[in-house]
Amino acid sequence: MVVWVLSPPYKKDFIKEGRCEQETSLFDTTYPPLSMAQIAAILRRKFDIKLYDCIAQKINEKRIIQLFKNQNPKIVFINTTTPTFENDINLTKQLSEISKTTKFYVYGVHAKYFSNEKYGKNIILLSKEPEEIAYELIGKNFSFEDLPTPAWDLVEIKNYKLPIKNKSFLLIQTSRGCPYSCIFCTAPFYYGKKYRKKRVTSIIEEIKAIKKLGIDEIVFYSEIFTFDKDYVIEICNEIIKQNLKINWMCNSRIDSVDENLLKLMKKSGCYMISYGIENFNQNILNKSKKGINANKIRHTIGITNKSGILSFGHFILGLPGDSNKNLIKNIKISSKIGLDFAFYYIATPFPGSALFEFFKNKKNKFSNIHYNKNQVNKNLNLEKYQNKAYKHFYFNLNMIKTIVRIVSIMGIKYFPTMIISGIKSTLKILKNEN
Repeated sequence: MVVWVLSPPYKKDFIKEGRCEQETSLFDTTYPPLSMAQIAAILRRKFDIKLYDCIAQKINEKRIIQLFKNQNPKIVFINTTTPTFENDINLTKQLSEISKTTKFYVYGVHAKYFSNEKYGKNIILLSKEPEEIAYELIGKNFSFEDLPTPAWDLVEIKNYKLPIKNKSFLLIQTSRGCPYSCIFCTAPFYYGKKYRKKRVTSIIEEIKAIKKLGIDEIVFYSEIFTFDKDYVIEICNEIIKQNLKINWMCNSRIDSVDENLLKLMKKSGCYMISYGIENFNQNILNKSKKGINANKIRHTIGITNKSGILSFGHFILGLPGDSNKNLIKNIKISSKIGLDFAFYYIATPFPGSALFEFFKNKKNKFSNIHYNKNQVNKNLNLEKYQNKAYKHFYFNLNMIKTIVRIVSIMGIKYFPTMIISGIKSTLKILKNEN
């Protein structure tokens, strides 16, 4: 029996992975479809699997409908997000009309939040993790710790390139669950607040499987990679011990690393860490339930730089309590604390986040929520500040020093691709200004 794992076509490049439901970033990086490859790896034990990431593969609606008619899958997993949901569910309904005997499992944060809604007899919005349903279909019990290596051989890996390096990369999910309560994030709702981690031996097996595909660039994808320091130390030591020679990135909180850990991470191949900073104003951080001390931000960026690891700061504009004065202040500080890269997001009330519950209870209408559009604080021109922030960070003399540092860490061979990536990003910033 043919089973599909599908991410429908969309008008823009889009990231659809757990809490990450957004248009591709300033650097146009599309994530490899981790959850899709994971579902496929489970189901292939019993079924003939076809995986279609239509956005990355440039498959349009007409083509995917024709493939559906030709292959006649009896089960289809649909990957969706809040911004793409209307588009995704419309295609799902079209396919369900073509085949009345096909069952459709729609998954993602949005699907879980609205799992009680009905779109057809054979269309199910999953309230469970999609892998749990996949295991049920093959008659096995679900355990995150025992998930198989994703079926990357079913993915056109060439479609997913790192910016600057212009090299193919893949993701490894080390853990699920987040014990924190940031009001803007959907991670605790989607994967729960209980921290679950894979065995280190499983992580090493995934690395080796990826290396066999000719890939040595890896992103350790989790809610907080460095939440359990001993776990990270064990992973790093095994990478070093087994001489796996990979280049990797991860995310972290500014309060979950120290100098010794950073040195070991660097030794094992880490060259970049993304930090969720959000804001420098302690009152706003407190209102957002971020749970960090603003005074620690500069220190953490400093020790990251000292360790020879690039730092990537992520900021959210327009959180509760934000103001014109504070936005300007944050933009200025963000370019002065030693960050190598920065992203500036606009606060978005995604279903599954506390921010959504707050605005939903105020009887606002969020029938079509769009990522990176000001839907929270209409008194602030957040789109203007977002563009201003990017120009202030990337178009200044300090960037010359940053470029030298990036080249020294990544290697001179990436200088040409870095320039090309920089030009593309510059054009994107200037385009957004118009």
